[in-house]
Amino acid sequence: MAFNRERLETLLDIDQSFLMIDKFELEGQTCGRSLYKIYPDNKFFVAHFKSAPTYPMSLLLETALQTCACHIRLAFPSSQTHSIVYSSRLRIFAALINAPAAITTVTSIQQERRGLVDIS
Repeated sequence: MAFNRERLETLLDIDQSFLMIDKFELEGQTCGRSLYKIYPDNKFFVAHFKSAPTYPMSLLLETALQTCACHIRLAFPSSQTHSIVYSSRLRIFAALINAPAAITTVTSIQQERRGLVDIS
């Protein structure tokens, strides 16, 4: 099941200008995957460290958290409350420095109890 930006904007109830995912796919109940393409003319590259444009790591974390939110909302659609991510692991291998990149975020729900979700 794949979701494009338009469907993700509705699912996450977030404005398109702050959506950090281009595509999301749910692979069964426990695995999700998102894709986000970043180009050198991206407004965050231009504004962050003007002399050495670098994509902010805090926004990479936001990409991961939006992926987690998609996964939770799709994996538990009948839940009356929103689940909370209580544990996650994020690995950044290199800084994004003024170059095009495709960020792939993979989520895996390890356990869920009382509305708390452990995602890796």
